[in-house]
Amino acid sequence: MKIRTRLILGFLTVSLLVGLVGLSSVYISQQYLEKTIGENSILLAEETLNKIDRSIYARIEQLQLCNYNDQQLHDALIKSNKEFEELIDIQSYIDEKDKEWINTPEKEITPFMQNIINNELSKKLREKIEFYEKDRGYKVFGEIFITNKYGANIAQTGKTTDYYQGDEEKFQKAKENGVHVDKVTYDESAKIFSINIATKIENKNGEFLGVMISVFNIEEIINIVKEMETENRETPIGLKLLTDDGRIIYAQYPGYQYETLELVPKELQEHPHNGYFISDTIEPQRGELLFTHAHSNGYREYTGLGWELITELETKVIFAQTRKLRNIILFISSILVIISILTGIYLANEISKPLRKLEYVMMNIQKGKPLKKIKKNNMEETNMLIDSFNNMMNTLNKKSTQLERFTKLAIGREEKMIELKRKLRKNRENSNDKKR
Repeated sequence: MKIRTRLILGFLTVSLLVGLVGLSSVYISQQYLEKTIGENSILLAEETLNKIDRSIYARIEQLQLCNYNDQQLHDALIKSNKEFEELIDIQSYIDEKDKEWINTPEKEITPFMQNIINNELSKKLREKIEFYEKDRGYKVFGEIFITNKYGANIAQTGKTTDYYQGDEEKFQKAKENGVHVDKVTYDESAKIFSINIATKIENKNGEFLGVMISVFNIEEIINIVKEMETENRETPIGLKLLTDDGRIIYAQYPGYQYETLELVPKELQEHPHNGYFISDTIEPQRGELLFTHAHSNGYREYTGLGWELITELETKVIFAQTRKLRNIILFISSILVIISILTGIYLANEISKPLRKLEYVMMNIQKGKPLKKIKKNNMEETNMLIDSFNNMMNTLNKKSTQLERFTKLAIGREEKMIELKRKLRKNRENSNDKKR
């Protein structure tokens, strides 16, 4: 391989290595950035879910405290339980009243209903609901109703869909465990999406009196998620708060329409543990996204509902700087390649040009042509070689001149010897002729 080619390839290899190192650095930086953003997003999602769990736990504590200290509530329940104990067939009475209640048109209120809805305890419950609504600007509790220990309603803030609650899981779980929180549902009575918080009511001696069922508006939960969204305005973020079976409680990002309790794509339901991943196939219309997901773990005695919070970041936004850096490195690497090639060509010419001259001179020497000096260039190393070669040529020229002189002398002497021999031969011939 010629020196010229070697030089060009050498410079090209170095420039490509520089570009490769730069791109590797960008790739490593992007991987580190992805990990950092993913882990931070998980922490943020976990903290948000923790706030939600603490908020629900705070409401549970609040309701339990009210139940424990409200003597009016205890007296009303003791009275109702005593009245039911005096009935001959309690369950038949409850079934009859429940059937009448369910079959009554939605907008109609019977005297029996009126007695329950407008008693003193119900009025007190409505005052409590109105207080929270005035304080927060929305209904914190859609409705509250109280059942006696048999599961029959004795007080309520509005007309419920049925009279008997004893056959429902929330009543039975609250009676057994002290508290029960239902999944998110649409409450037909309150006309809101909510979770039912059922709390057990006991007297000072720990005797079971009944259950309070509070329809807790999920608006308070959604507001916590919105706070997270507000705190991250600088980074465009998509949010989905999901139930344990993958239904949307709340979702927010531009251009996305959803229905509450709508199922999300199956791919997002296949990550049971906290983590993050990048995908461009789950929602192709939005391009490549970095998904992070965290799960609710509850708070203290409240075990949680298994909710999941998914955050979505567009990679074209979060990796914009690294991609910009990658493009800069690619540009610089391209310039370096071009400069390296040109530099290699220039240096190759500077080195190979005097070498070609040397080659030409050597060929002339072989042909016996006159020796000529080679002109110097700007490269010190080749100039040293040229000086050595020119010195060699000077020596050769001197030797050649000396040889030429010696040759001429030798030829002159040889010619004289020949002439002398010719004369001697001629003299011998003349001498022989005279003798004859």
